[in-house]
Amino acid sequence: MRIFIIALLLVWGGEALAEDYSSANYNLPGCQDFVEGTKVASDIEVGFCVGRVGGIWSMLTVFEEVCSPKGVTNKQIVQVIIQYITQRPARMHERFDLLALEALRLAWPCEK
Repeated sequence: MRIFIIALLLVWGGEALAEDYSSANYNLPGCQDFVEGTKVASDIEVGFCVGRVGGIWSMLTVFEEVCSPKGVTNKQIVQVIIQYITQRPARMHERFDLLALEALRLAWPCEK
């Protein structure tokens, strides 16, 4: 199962390097705007956040890598990710999806 997750993340890694669309620096403003509704980010940036988080969440739940409380909302999921990333400013250049995976797995670990 872990091999599948690693392979999936490697496939996601083929994004353009000119502007690092995969970094937390790029994705965090869209996520913050989704939660706060401040209209600082563009609709495209908000869409990137929601799409990435939705894909990550689906993958984690299908493979039982997270065990969240019943009824958790998209907003709560994004808030967990925002809090995790903002508490680690030295890692803002790292890939958003990997940081999001860490955040969600730490927030809602499964008993195995």
